[in-house]
Amino acid sequence: MENKNDEREERKNKSTTNKAKASTKKNTKTEDNKAKKDQTTIKKAETTIKKDEMKGKKVKNKIEINTSKVKNITESNQSKVKNKIENDDIEVETATKPRRKTKAGITCIRVIWNVIVKILMIAIIFISIIIIVQKVTNNKESFLGFRIFRVQTGSMIPQYQVGDVILVKEADPNDIQIGDDVTYQGKTGAVKGILVTHRVIDIEEVDGKKVFHTQGIANNLEDPLVYAEQINGVVQTKMYVLSLICMLLNNKYIFYFCGILPLTIYVAFRIFRGKKVKHTEREN
Repeated sequence: MENKNDEREERKNKSTTNKAKASTKKNTKTEDNKAKKDQTTIKKAETTIKKDEMKGKKVKNKIEINTSKVKNITESNQSKVKNKIENDDIEVETATKPRRKTKAGITCIRVIWNVIVKILMIAIIFISIIIIVQKVTNNKESFLGFRIFRVQTGSMIPQYQVGDVILVKEADPNDIQIGDDVTYQGKTGAVKGILVTHRVIDIEEVDGKKVFHTQGIANNLEDPLVYAEQINGVVQTKMYVLSLICMLLNNKYIFYFCGILPLTIYVAFRIFRGKKVKHTEREN
């Protein structure tokens, strides 16, 4: 009985050992298969990584190429924009230069015009004061030594025409010379009580006083002797503008067409313009 039991146990042990060996082989095969699968997976992963690296390199190259293209395009665009800006600046500069010149020219003309207007205003005021002083004092007083007279006769033609306006300034008798045109108050003969403007043809002393010989350019006879106290002054110049105005005022037709008519048109224009400006302001 014991031998049988031992045999049974040995068989059991053998079967157990065989099972263990079989399971060990299975496990080994499974592990080998797993290892092979893992190696295959690793190889695939390595291949994938290599492919990704190749793709990365290609992408990098593409990026570099695109970057260089973009850089070139940007540089070309910048140069184009710069050239365009420079061209625009040149055009603007050339366009603004004439305007600047025009503005400078207009400003210069305005300044000159304002100066001329001021000078004319001062001259008009000066002449007006001289005339007023003479009228009030009946030619006995002057303004700052100046007087204004109008030629009444043709005795000084061609130097002065009838109607010419002359500016006379008071002078020291010792400074008066031969050839000067003087205005004096007549006291004797045909010129008694008359203002006369004639030329000095000679100077002498009588009883220690200077005596002037005068004569009209167009006259054949010399005037009566003129003493220093009779002289109002020496002619400085012919006042051409005033002479022209006086000539216009003396001719009624010229006075009307050159004086009254333009003045009427100007006043009417100013009134019409004022009404138009007020109407525009009301509409706004």
